Amino acid sequence: KKYELILAYNKNRIVKNNKELININILGLNINYIEQGEGDNVLILPGWGTNYNVYKNLIDNISKYAKVYYFDMPGFGKSEEPKEAW
Repeated sequence: KKYELILAYNKNRIVKNNKELININILGLNINYIEQGEGDNVLILPGWGTNYNVYKNLIDNISKYAKVYYFDMPGFGKSEEPKEAW
């Protein structure tokens, strides 16, 4: 069974080097994520304290065969830091 990632919030999209860089506001917090490639959906969950730069090569390779979704966790990479600890 195939699943589709649906994000129904305000999005700002920028296409750069065949990657779709997206800023999305979720519950007042700006989160950055990337959609790259075509095909079956693959979600990459980042490890604590990492950001897009750690996964760039992996995303580039997987996106040759699938549509990859990757996000920077709140407080990391280009995602906004929460006002309160979580």
